[in-house]
Amino acid sequence: MRHLRKAHSSLLTSPSSGQATTSSLFRPRRLFACHSGAALGLVTHEISIVIEPELQSAILAEYEVQTGIYQDLAAIAAQLLERIIRDAEVQFHSISQRCKSRTSLAGKLSRPNKDYTRLADITDLAAIRVTTYFAEDVDHIAAIVEREFLIDGGNSVDKRKLLDPDRFGYQSLHYIASITPARTRLAEYSRFDDLRFEIQVRSILQHAWAEIEHDLGYKSAVGVPRDIRRRFSRIAGLLELADDEFAAIRRELSEYAASVVQDIGKQPESVGIDNISLRAIVSKDSSALRQISSAVAASVGAALEPTDDQTLEGLVKMLTLVGIRSIADLEQAAASHLSLVRQFAGLWLNKARYESFHDSVGILYLSYVLASESEDLARIHSFLDEAHIGSTDERFELAQRIANVFREASKLT
Repeated sequence: MRHLRKAHSSLLTSPSSGQATTSSLFRPRRLFACHSGAALGLVTHEISIVIEPELQSAILAEYEVQTGIYQDLAAIAAQLLERIIRDAEVQFHSISQRCKSRTSLAGKLSRPNKDYTRLADITDLAAIRVTTYFAEDVDHIAAIVEREFLIDGGNSVDKRKLLDPDRFGYQSLHYIASITPARTRLAEYSRFDDLRFEIQVRSILQHAWAEIEHDLGYKSAVGVPRDIRRRFSRIAGLLELADDEFAAIRRELSEYAASVVQDIGKQPESVGIDNISLRAIVSKDSSALRQISSAVAASVGAALEPTDDQTLEGLVKMLTLVGIRSIADLEQAAASHLSLVRQFAGLWLNKARYESFHDSVGILYLSYVLASESEDLARIHSFLDEAHIGSTDERFELAQRIANVFREASKLT
């Protein structure tokens, strides 16, 4: 670098006087390096700004004093952003924050083309990263960030829109922000007045790309061997396609959930057994299945509460094992076994008292009854085994109990 600076000294003198210019661009707070373009067949020179060591040391010394406030800024701004996003009911995977280390700052200052004159010029000393499940939620988070924070538009960039030929990969959204004046007038935020920080927003797949790209050490196509460059592009395309497909699946599931109640009312035989359709039928007051669940809960003084997705998945498996393929099948089985299932549940619970049951509790006892109709102990045991009910050691005894309770309930019906 020393010989490059010397070779370029003639560019720093006035053409007429031979004396150094007094332009602010050439004041002795920055050094310049000249890079010839001859290797590329060019006749021009590229000038790189290099911050002189004295200024680097001064900025680092100031940062050592100010590190604490930037650490607090990152933590408190992240807490604020998380609270706002949760209030807006936008889904996200994670929110993380960090304060730049002294080593990282020193490396940043030593790189060419960094035109910093003071610590406040550096905009990413504190940083927040929001990772979303879906790419389309990046824009939802972006709208929140732009509404709730003061944005430095000149230094913010939507890297998703970068189309430079020397860039490749799968990019994210970067904001340079600060706390709004309305908030900095409050005591808890007052010390952060005029301090800037970075907010990155990316999907979880964009994050995966960025992490792997960083680990491999390549940030542009120029440095990638030609044979590997196309493979990088293919992976980036696959990730973008995957993001789009996940978003489309979410939209279709939402549309299905919105229409399934109407479909159950019109054509229950066309509605399959899944988490969404089960949630709809157990919530329908007029359904035979709801009658069973309500009767079971009432017999032990329990309230009915919504069923979680994991439990619903287990019930889908149980219904499949006893031959239930549609909501029509389920309702027909519930209606024709209503009295028997109520008797079975009453004997099984044996007048114990419970605070609450899932509103799908009727499916559990209906499945036990349907699995027992053949009065084949081996079949009941197989049902328990495939549905993963109880431990391996418990299933034989549990199968015997189900068979015995079924026989008693049948006598009472």
